[in-house]
Amino acid sequence: MATLKDVAALAGVSQATVSRLLNQDPALSLPEETRQNILKAAAKLKYEKKARKGGHKKKIGILQWHSIDSELQDPYYLILRTGVEQYCLKNNLDIVRVFKSDADWSDQLSGVDGILCIGKFAPEEMKKVTRLSSQTLFLDMQTENIQYNTVSLDFKSAIRDVINTLHEYGHQKIGFLGGQEILENNHAYDDSRIKYFCEFAKEKGMEYNPWFLIDQFSRASGYSMMNKLLETENHPTAVFCCSDPIAIGAYRAIIENGLKVPDDISLIGFDDIEEAQFMNPPLTTVHVDMLSMGEYGAMVMEMLMNHSPGLPCRMVLGCHLIVRESLKKRN
Repeated sequence: MATLKDVAALAGVSQATVSRLLNQDPALSLPEETRQNILKAAAKLKYEKKARKGGHKKKIGILQWHSIDSELQDPYYLILRTGVEQYCLKNNLDIVRVFKSDADWSDQLSGVDGILCIGKFAPEEMKKVTRLSSQTLFLDMQTENIQYNTVSLDFKSAIRDVINTLHEYGHQKIGFLGGQEILENNHAYDDSRIKYFCEFAKEKGMEYNPWFLIDQFSRASGYSMMNKLLETENHPTAVFCCSDPIAIGAYRAIIENGLKVPDDISLIGFDDIEEAQFMNPPLTTVHVDMLSMGEYGAMVMEMLMNHSPGLPCRMVLGCHLIVRESLKKRN
């Protein structure tokens, strides 16, 4: 079994530093790179803090909607999961990780103290999970009524910022490239960004038809949708993409059609994955702190397990637009 000494040696720091970080010493000040090195070393060595005598070490079941292959295509859910697992590591919480595609996922979650679900789940699936454990939380989804514990993003404010910024920059013809997340019952998850985009664009008198396309959250889909959009006789001066991978695919289609970003078409993405700032030109996008979102989810999950409140809650986290060189003002 790995010790503090082993973690310290791998991370290149003192045992005291490792101990203070993993025990969340508020007086400890570390560079973010050093902090991440310690957490990665602890994870690699599978270091576990010793439970206090007489204490019960809580166990969180993580039910993942996305497969590992899907995570590699779009890092959004990968970073969410990393945030959850980092919090659990720092707070001495055990993890049982399963995928929804596992035939025996419900059996694997038997006996956990709570279940944290990452991704999108159909109503029947949500009922099944809550039958397995009274303490459940759904990360990155929101129900119409507050009947489950959820942590989600403030899409309404984010899309309002996108539309207001496009309007301020003089764009009147704007496109929309979105994706569908399909639930178990073969119905698409209701992405509220679609509703808000249409609502706020209409308020500003902005035109978005026939440049409104929905396919999948992938680079290939973004490439395909942008090519289809450019087949129209006229094209918009700006396009909003519901994920950065969609925007990255759209970049390629624009370039292959002999056009330039942002001279001919401005682009805005969503998520602010690491790749976004290294695009040419750098991508304007809505920044989502996915790592912190995962940590918030795990923190709420721990609170539910320790205190068992009787009322469901909805936590909505902020996200904001970062303007980079892919957005240009119109004359």
